[in-house]
Amino acid sequence: MKCQKCQSERIASLDCQHDDRFSFYCEADGVDIQADYAPRVEDLCGGDNTRFRVCLDCGQMQGKFPKEKMESRC
Repeated sequence: MKCQKCQSERIASLDCQHDDRFSFYCEADGVDIQADYAPRVEDLCGGDNTRFRVCLDCGQMQGKFPKEKMESRC
């Protein structure tokens, strides 16, 4: 896979399995989520998992952006 911005092949993948605890904070959207499960956000998280890919050369998160404004609850 190549970076969607700079075409680098240095893409890091992060995959986390939650233990029924999740937190997310975004001051600009007024969101502070403390929950058992991650909200469903395409290319980022949902349920027991958080997964994303990022380019180690330019820092570009891979996927479709911008995301819609999140609600203050899951």
